[in-house]
Order: sequence, then C-alpha cells, then structure tokens
Amino acid sequence: MQLQVVQTLSHGERAELRQARAALEHPGLAMQIANAVGTPIGYLMQKLPRGAKKTINNATRAALLKALGTAIERIPPTSPRVKRTLAAISGLLGGAMGWVGLVVDLPATTLLILKQIAEVAGQQGADLDNPAVRLECLSVLALGNTAVSVHGEEGYFALRAALAQEVAAAAHFLAKQGTKKAASATPPAVLRLINMVAARFSTPITEKAAAQVVPVLGAVSGATINYLFMEHYQKVAHAHFTIRRLERKYGIEVVEQVLMSL
Repeated sequence: MQLQVVQTLSHGERAELRQARAALEHPGLAMQIANAVGTPIGYLMQKLPRGAKKTINNATRAALLKALGTAIERIPPTSPRVKRTLAAISGLLGGAMGWVGLVVDLPATTLLILKQIAEVAGQQGADLDNPAVRLECLSVLALGNTAVSVHGEEGYFALRAALAQEVAAAAHFLAKQGTKKAASATPPAVLRLINMVAARFSTPITEKAAAQVVPVLGAVSGATINYLFMEHYQKVAHAHFTIRRLERKYGIEVVEQVLMSL
C-alpha cells in the first residue's frame, strides 16, 4: 500500500519533499549565528542581562503585531535586492547598540522576513489574495526556531495543525468583521495566533540578541546575522509551501505518508 502511495508522486516531487524535510529537520540557525560571531550561542546567552528575555519576548510580540497589519491588508512585494539592503542596514544599526538595539531592528527584520515568506508562498502557487494564506505566512515564523521532526507529537504536522486552527479562527474573524476592525483593535482570535507564533519565534530572536550582547561585535555582525535570518526563513518557507503545493495536488494524507517514508 505504501509503495503505491509513493508512486503517485514523480521522482522530482519526491526529491522536493526530501529537500523540504531536510530544511525542516536541520535548520541549524543557532549554529550559523555562532559561526558568524565566532562564539558559542550558549555562552553568549549567559551574558544577557537580567530581564533581557522578558524584554525580548515583549519586543517579539510587538514586532509580530506590526507585521500582522501588513499580513491583514496585503503583503506588498519587495525586490530581493531591496530586502537584503534594508536587512543589512537594520542589522547594522541595531547591532551597533548591542542587544537593546533589537527593539529598533526587530520590527523591520520581521516585516522583511514576512515579505520573503509571502514571496515564496506565491512562487509555490499559494493564493495571497486570501487572508488565511497571508496569516499562514505569518505562522511560518513559528516553524523555524529549532529543528522540527516530521514524526511525533511535536513534529511538523502536529505543530502545523495547531497553527492552522488559530489561522482559521483569525481568518474567520476577518471575513466576518472585516480587516479595519482587526487593525484598530486586535481581537482575541487574532491575538491567540500572535501569541502562539511569538512563543516560538522568540527563541531565535533571543539567540540573535545574544550575538549582539557585545556592542562592537554586534555592529560588525549585525548585518550578517540578519542575512542568515532572511536565508533561514526563506528555506523554511520554501519547505512548508512546497509541501502545501503538493498537498493541493495529491492530498494531505498522501504527502504526509510519502514525507515520513523518505
């Protein structure tokens, strides 16, 4: 039975799923940041001042709320060169101020990452005119904090299902009440999605802040770290929306079974 299912996908499509699985299970963002700054992230995390994590969590949530407005209205395209340039400038300015510069850098970086995720989604055939798809782009930020196993209760499909429930509830509210009301006051249905994404997105953000704990080091590496963030979430988005594209063609159960068999 499993052999018949696998044969429904072409060789090229199974190769795409294999690449998607590798991107989801081995993101290695913390290791990339550590290599960029030449210092283990675990060591730098210990150097963060008391109360830093709470400040970072609040800044992450605030950045996601700002990005939410863009996701609700319509994520406008931005050229790759402009995104890279803006990310580098934001990282440089934020890094020059040490970890506290994150408050300045994070909103811009989060928005640029969201735009990049939306671009990947569009390339994979997702309908960006659909508010639910744009909210799904925002939820992808929760998939890139640590390696996500395909198997198990904490695996990719389990996490995605939990996020999808919140996306559906938020999209239902937007369809019923309109985007203007959501933009003026964040409703509970949308806030639950933000909180769920923030809980996972804050982990790599904290690692980023740790790399900027030394102002001089942060100024030198801020642009590089932002580039790593952009590249990392582009890979995660490509993996996620590749899987979603194939699911639209073959069905969720078929793609999940193939993915888990690779």
